[in-house]
Amino acid sequence: MLEMGLIGSNDCPMMDLRILKLGFLPLALALIGAPAADGVDTPVTPNASPEVRSLLAYFADIYGKHILSGQQESGRGTNALGLELTHITNTTGRLPAVLGLDLAGATRTEGSRRRKWRHAAAEHAIDWYVNRHGIVTLCWHWAAPLGERVIYTKDTQFDLQRALTDDTEEHAALLRDLDAVAAELKLLQEARVPVLWRPLHEANGRWF
Repeated sequence: MLEMGLIGSNDCPMMDLRILKLGFLPLALALIGAPAADGVDTPVTPNASPEVRSLLAYFADIYGKHILSGQQESGRGTNALGLELTHITNTTGRLPAVLGLDLAGATRTEGSRRRKWRHAAAEHAIDWYVNRHGIVTLCWHWAAPLGERVIYTKDTQFDLQRALTDDTEEHAALLRDLDAVAAELKLLQEARVPVLWRPLHEANGRWF
């Protein structure tokens, strides 16, 4: 069990995360937007860990009562907290409860000088959980995996229908990228870091 610290403003009781017993979050479990209803603290993943159940129960407990502050991180530079978190800390003296990170680097560094940053998001997530005692949410800006390395439909010729067809180049590229992201999530699972996972962060947008 990990004793969690206070995160957020002094007048926000929901920021007292000491009641959480956090561990790893099974990769199939999605928690964001859970309704306040009976059974909300029952994960859809079979045999979910006690830590997962505790986190989900915590969300159910504060649903409709409190709001957790969060910040999506865009870049760190040389600062351990990053640009946004540094500004928030300097302005408020507090850190948000939830940090958003992007696994785009896990699939955009192949054969490039940026390869050394492949695990950056996972490392930051572990640091946020272990040293900052916060909650982690991860998204994935998936780029077209056959050389173009772009996100938007208008910019790529990548055929997603072919990617869902066995024995095609597109299918192999899709599986390669999914494996790369799964490897990053496995690092977090092994470190017992809970993750709110939203891979297609704007899945209903027709621009992807």
